[in-house]
Amino acid sequence: TAIIPKGFTVSGISTEQTIENGLVIYDLEGNTVSDWNADTNSNNIPDVQENYNQYVWVPVIGSLERYDGYSNGSKQSMLSYCSEPLDKNGRTAAGWETTEHTTMKNSVESNHGFYIARYEASKNTSTNKAESKKGKAVWNNIAWGTSMTEIGTGAVYNAEQVYNNNSSYNVTSTLIYGSEWDAVLAWIDPKYKTGTCESTSFIVNSTGHGNYSDTKATYGSPGSTGIFEVKNIYDMAGNVWEWTMEAYITNHRVNRGGNYYTAGSDNPVSYRSDDNPTGTYYNVGFRVALYL
Repeated sequence: TAIIPKGFTVSGISTEQTIENGLVIYDLEGNTVSDWNADTNSNNIPDVQENYNQYVWVPVIGSLERYDGYSNGSKQSMLSYCSEPLDKNGRTAAGWETTEHTTMKNSVESNHGFYIARYEASKNTSTNKAESKKGKAVWNNIAWGTSMTEIGTGAVYNAEQVYNNNSSYNVTSTLIYGSEWDAVLAWIDPKYKTGTCESTSFIVNSTGHGNYSDTKATYGSPGSTGIFEVKNIYDMAGNVWEWTMEAYITNHRVNRGGNYYTAGSDNPVSYRSDDNPTGTYYNVGFRVALYL
């Protein structure tokens, strides 16, 4: 069962209405879309997808866990170096990070799911807020940041600002966690949990499922949001790396999904990389997640 949060509306498009295929909710901002059914009025669909935030329900059975990803067809061993929240080599996370992680995990496990942004974050130039809308320019060149209160600068802060402290909605928005990223992949391919994915799995080889150097959808630069889709979620593989809340060793943060100048077999959707959290990179963006 998917829980529909206050302030959101289930998609009017039939292919976006089942949990199995990816249930999509829209933030219509109080507006009414009278007819956006693909069977009766397909002309309305692009307008709705390009103008309203969208999120996809990710079902979670049992506990929220992290799993080792793949590279060049073999499992990585990155989890031995990573933690969530940060707890490595004597360095621990700040209080806000530990508290939020605990609250998020408890919510996801008790509600058996969460929402992931359907698209990589773009930036609304009027409100300066992160969006999840089709066909927009990716918000890249943004640092992970240093905290949830680092005004205006980091991905952590900007993800938190999308819905938090807004009584019109009963969700909390955050930068996606590594465990949430892995929950999506385990939903797509349950063998990910046991590390037994087939070599042809999207989890192992994302070639053809993302904007990579060997796919060349928009080779040479990050593309707009909404290119490649799995479970109604776009661009998790390729396009740009995406910051997560997961920590690598003591002073770097993990990013996921590969990017436009790597190969889909080398850096598939499950691959972990890392960067300095205060740095900005042309090929790194972020994605928002919501918990109830």
